[in-house]
Amino acid sequence: MDRKQVAVEGSPHLLPPELVNVLRITPIWLVRFDSEDIIHTIVERSINGDAARCIQFDTVKGERTDNNELCVDAANGTLVMEKLGGEVIENSEFFPFAGALIPGRISYSFAGVRTVEITQTLTALTDADSNVLVAPENAQMHKICTTYRRPFGVSMPQPKPGNGGETTDIVLRGRVGVDGKLFDLAVQNSERPELNAEALALAGQWIFTPAMCDGRADVHEASITLHFQGR
Repeated sequence: MDRKQVAVEGSPHLLPPELVNVLRITPIWLVRFDSEDIIHTIVERSINGDAARCIQFDTVKGERTDNNELCVDAANGTLVMEKLGGEVIENSEFFPFAGALIPGRISYSFAGVRTVEITQTLTALTDADSNVLVAPENAQMHKICTTYRRPFGVSMPQPKPGNGGETTDIVLRGRVGVDGKLFDLAVQNSERPELNAEALALAGQWIFTPAMCDGRADVHEASITLHFQGR
């Protein structure tokens, strides 16, 4: 997902944030608990008019704590709602496919604003030939590295803290160049749009050791988070 690109006015660019989210949450986005999660309780409530069981838990990352919730349909166990940080993903209108239930409608919201509505269908290919998965003629293929090392941060300045009690995170996407600097930066998710320009300016100062592909410096797509403490 993170390695796909599109061409805009003849130049390679990262996918728009909305399309990145579409690729991330379809056909369905499954999550798991880890050591950062603290489960508090399981409650029963109604989701889209149907009975659901909801797991309420906190996710602790450094000084930030998010109050999260996962809800599954009480009858068939499908994942109908995910509240994770500022994101809310709602799945509905499930249909059977290859022995599983797939959501026919997915709604994505961030910071209380619905930004993506997805309607999806899947069709099993019954008459496809043996070359159905072969790349089209003249397709541009990305070389897979035999040996690979991801970039490592050398200098990653964070915003100056404020006097408030909350921490605001802004997620950016971009690419780490062979010189270790970020370029093609764009806002992926933001809880405070008025801080976006500051986040982009700071990220432009970050320095990494470049990614290495078969012993050569290589461009690497990256997602980075800036923490506005007390802002």
